[in-house]
Amino acid sequence: MKALADSLRWEIVILVLFTCSITDSAGQHTAALKAHTVRTGQGLFTIGYEQAFNKHFSAELSLQGGYYINIRPNKLEDYEATGVAVIGAARYYPFAQTVVAPRGFFGYTALRYVRFQEDFHYVATGIHHEVGGTIKNIGVGIGYKFAYRRLGLEAFIGWGAGSLKSSDEAQRNN
Repeated sequence: MKALADSLRWEIVILVLFTCSITDSAGQHTAALKAHTVRTGQGLFTIGYEQAFNKHFSAELSLQGGYYINIRPNKLEDYEATGVAVIGAARYYPFAQTVVAPRGFFGYTALRYVRFQEDFHYVATGIHHEVGGTIKNIGVGIGYKFAYRRLGLEAFIGWGAGSLKSSDEAQRNN
């Protein structure tokens, strides 16, 4: 799994660099190919596409996959949660006057659907628990996107709620 994660990381980097270099950087861009970098080092990869419809509104579609949680609380226990997700978001750029979104301050609402697998292994006794399921989230937030030519940087904060449906609730509670 580690080799797959390393391979996927390099494929995303190459894709982003290639996409940023194939066209001239002059003019106004109304779309963005995005790769989230904060959790990449921990094994969670997110790549997305944002398209502006006018100077105030844009929509984003992202794919996410990898390790959501990968911890070893002590020498005898291992816990990891892996999965794949689809995320859809709508953004509103209220202060865009002369440029088309996506840039500047924004508010957003997002939906996320995650298919996950949890694995718990207790080394001392050899007990191993596996359970899968789905997570559905909805969220809202604010952020700021700085764009310079074909490069962008954004920071955001959000709040949300969700529901978890396990394929085996008794096993998950164990």
